[in-house]
Amino acid sequence: MFQEQKKIIKKHNLFFTKVVFFFVLFLSLNCTAHSSDFKIIYDDKPAFDKAIYAAKSIEPIKEGMTGVTVPHHLLAADLIAKGFKYASKGQYKNIIIIAPDHFRKTTKPFATTTKNFETIFGKVTTNSSFTEDLISKNHLFQESELFQKEHSIRALLPFIRFYFPKAKIIPIVIGRQSTRKDWDEVIILLTKFLSKQTLVVQSTDFSHFLPYHLAIQRDQEVINTLTSGDIKSILRLKQPDHLDSVGAQYIQSKIQKEYLNANLEIAAHKNSQFYFDSPLKETTSYILQLYLKKNLTNNRLDLKNNDFKSLFFAGDTLVGRELTTFLTDKKNRKKFTDYVIGITQGQPLIVNLEGVILEDIPQNLKFKAMTMSSSLTVPLFKQLNIIAVSLANNHSNDLGILAYKSMKNTLETAGIKTIEHGRITDLGDIRILGLTDINNKDPYRKNFIKPDILNSRLIKQAKPPVFTFIHWGQEFRLDISKREKYLIELLRNRAISAIVGHHPHAANKKIIFYRDREFPIVFSLGNFLFDQANVMNSGAILEVRIFPSRISFLKIHQIKNIIDIIGNKSLLDKK
Repeated sequence: MFQEQKKIIKKHNLFFTKVVFFFVLFLSLNCTAHSSDFKIIYDDKPAFDKAIYAAKSIEPIKEGMTGVTVPHHLLAADLIAKGFKYASKGQYKNIIIIAPDHFRKTTKPFATTTKNFETIFGKVTTNSSFTEDLISKNHLFQESELFQKEHSIRALLPFIRFYFPKAKIIPIVIGRQSTRKDWDEVIILLTKFLSKQTLVVQSTDFSHFLPYHLAIQRDQEVINTLTSGDIKSILRLKQPDHLDSVGAQYIQSKIQKEYLNANLEIAAHKNSQFYFDSPLKETTSYILQLYLKKNLTNNRLDLKNNDFKSLFFAGDTLVGRELTTFLTDKKNRKKFTDYVIGITQGQPLIVNLEGVILEDIPQNLKFKAMTMSSSLTVPLFKQLNIIAVSLANNHSNDLGILAYKSMKNTLETAGIKTIEHGRITDLGDIRILGLTDINNKDPYRKNFIKPDILNSRLIKQAKPPVFTFIHWGQEFRLDISKREKYLIELLRNRAISAIVGHHPHAANKKIIFYRDREFPIVFSLGNFLFDQANVMNSGAILEVRIFPSRISFLKIHQIKNIIDIIGNKSLLDKK
């Protein structure tokens, strides 16, 4: 009996010992799992060094950069490095990273972690006090081990450690089951972490699994959607055709627009096809987005050291009448040219030339005659790097065909191309179709454009992008009439990339996207250089960036009237 009890006790003790041992082991492993850093998963240091070196020529934004959207495919490591190089002047204490959950590991709308990360450049520290606060909202967040393998976070961390060695991160992965309600709720949570020393990073790749030609189409739709500034329209983008995380783009865009008062810049676009010589059946695209605080003088993007080509369009231009005396003064002229080049950075400029350039202007012409001296006009245009002017308007023929031909010869001899009605002008990176719907020839006519003029073989065969630079509408009105809607349909059906208008002497503040994301229109750029001081006048300059893929990004810059630039109202027509 005693021996049996002894065996039972021994057996129980052994069982208890095993339980204690495994319990302690479990605690130990559990503790280790949650206290140790996530280990390195990308150890190819030369590849990171190469990407960082390739971004060496990028000029960082000097101040006011609040966010960046970069890819997470290391195939596009060059773009990741560029994105962070642009931001590298910022003294950031915290970097919020918003990324997709590729492997569906989170069971809640979002996941984060309190653990740190090891990278080939050293440790990246998580701001655990912030992430603990997020985890406490347990209906939204869970703490997860998914970060050990989630490349949407891990691919970025070596670059973050290199460019921002002192910053702490707040990594957030968005579950695929999350909703707009969840995204709006997390935006509110994140606003208390936002400051001048916070950078919001969106980790997103764009069109997925599409052949190159379709990927380019979807990417242009994405850029048009973002350019529109309509946050709700982001919700109409599709995963994965447009991008791999609508939620990440929505959160980034809303934070930047509504809480950080930042403007969007598209700094690069590439497709995976660019990295391979042989054609790919399925591709992935990458769009590098920068967000810059509004109204800061040092937060502009350098337009000279990038993969894209940039040019600008401006509206109605007259270097005559009362402006002749005004611009003959060297100080006035310098104020104006400095102001314009401050916007264009000396990049090519295209304007609508309202009137006729003459070597000698007759003294007996009426005031309304739109004439300009070539000795004043041509040097000014060269200073501004005006590479082309539109003669497709209702004033270029005011003095007849001989004066028109003489002006055309003067401009082209000076190296300035002329854009004429119904013809394509090739500017290398872009083609321009000149059109005017108003004709001052006798008799004066409106509705001048006929469908047959748009059926030219040259127009149909022109290599994209093709922009229409069109004289249309009514003076001082920016509403689109039935006539302009008819012309828009005609042009859209002929694969025109965008419409840029002039004539109303008033400027749009926003780009219109006709038929949702499909077709950008700037109805009117208003006045560029004109002798009007009416309160109804306004002006804008349109910036166009063209990427190697021939995708374009459009941006409007509102401009001052020349009298406000120079500061002398006494010489201008107040009509």
